[in-house]
Amino acid sequence: MTHNVGTPTRSLAPVGEDAAPSHGTDDAISLKPLREYRRYIERIRLFSAKLAVWLLVAGCIFVHHAYREDGFFDLALELTGSASLFLAAIGRVWSAGYIAGQKDSRLIQEGPYSIMRHPLYFFSFLGFLGAGLAMESLVLTAALLIIFLLTHLPVIIREEQRLRQLFDQDYLHYVRRVPMLIPKPWLFRCSKSTEIQCRALNRAVFDASLIGLVFVGTQLLEWCHLHGIIPVFFHVY
Repeated sequence: MTHNVGTPTRSLAPVGEDAAPSHGTDDAISLKPLREYRRYIERIRLFSAKLAVWLLVAGCIFVHHAYREDGFFDLALELTGSASLFLAAIGRVWSAGYIAGQKDSRLIQEGPYSIMRHPLYFFSFLGFLGAGLAMESLVLTAALLIIFLLTHLPVIIREEQRLRQLFDQDYLHYVRRVPMLIPKPWLFRCSKSTEIQCRALNRAVFDASLIGLVFVGTQLLEWCHLHGIIPVFFHVY
């Protein structure tokens, strides 16, 4: 009787073990539509951001600033814009050198990531700011910054949630110590060497070169306005 009772008891254990993975597979399948929906929303967001920027750029072709060309304020806007674009280009390459290819494998807390949690977005903000100031218009600068906030802030929030899930307590400690976007230079630290993914870094350098071309484009557009090659329909401050 002992043998007969023990036999079915042993046969029940594998049934329970087989049932658990099946439940996990069902959960994974049920989450698939949600992931696809999130990817769809992300594509819509990127398309909307690019469309808004290109529509603004198209409108700027026939818009010129209302400030005196040889005035100090006009010069200050131009210099500040060029400096912001330069910092944006250099900063994105600097940040990509640390994070490229390692975004989900480990929590980066060195270099630019030791003074702020999202340096790539911070330097992108400088790029938007610099583009508006390079056009020497506070109105266009404000419009670009609004586009940046509407398109990038939701991404930053989702990125924070994803990193909390990936790194748990390590990321919570990182959040308490390092600010999100406003850098704290006195927190800076870095190791003697780090791993760099060349392909991702090359892409970052290419993107940075496009940022630099923004200043060239704004100066060329201003020259065309001043020489009557492109008509000016509106003047904005």
